[in-house]
Amino acid sequence: MKIIIPILLFQFLFHIQIKAQDPLHIKNRNLPCVERKFHLYIHLVSDSLGNINISESDIEKQLEIANQAFKPICISFDYCKIDTVHDHSFFHINDDEEIELLMSRFQKKRRINLYYTGSVLDENINSYSYHSGILTENSGVIIVPLSGKGLIHELGHTFGLLHIFETKFGAEKADGSNCAVSGDLICDTPAAPYVLPNKTCTFTSKLKDINGDFYRSEIGNYMSHFFCAHCFFTTEQYERMVENYLASPIKMW
Repeated sequence: MKIIIPILLFQFLFHIQIKAQDPLHIKNRNLPCVERKFHLYIHLVSDSLGNINISESDIEKQLEIANQAFKPICISFDYCKIDTVHDHSFFHINDDEEIELLMSRFQKKRRINLYYTGSVLDENINSYSYHSGILTENSGVIIVPLSGKGLIHELGHTFGLLHIFETKFGAEKADGSNCAVSGDLICDTPAAPYVLPNKTCTFTSKLKDINGDFYRSEIGNYMSHFFCAHCFFTTEQYERMVENYLASPIKMW
């Protein structure tokens, strides 16, 4: 009895520990874990009345949601400083020239800089970042509206992910047979055309690929433009982000 009880207790505690794990960790148990927290430099752009329309607690909640998305590869985000941009001309970002001017005045090197503004470029997308910004010391820039919409999407770009509908390297076939050399260069995301969400946040498209096959899409993938449905990265997307992090000569934490 003295031997059996400790064994049963160990089995019970082990069972509880496994049950308590994040299901996403179990699903992606073979993913690399980099154990890195990035301390973002946050810039709040005031409106024409000098108001800052986002609170520190709002920012913390948005970062916590991002932390959950990056948890499977043990990456998290916090902030090292919050400052205010007292120039309301940047409250509505209209073009790349304004982005360059904003960065020239306020960008901090060797940090991911997160800017909160009223609107960013396109009203449908309304967020911005540099692709693979993690790789160079002055390219860690993300601009989002006050709602934080698009933050995880832009973090994905910053760590080197392309859109699932990317065509820079040629259009991916609907059957995925050329996935390694076209589209987003990732094979566990489906080939997808560029389609913006409708009012019901559903994917509808009559577009076909070069073979005449219809496309499908994963609207929930963070690298789609269906911000209304975002909820996951794929295993290969996680692996690509880790690869880019490890390849970066500049560590932005």
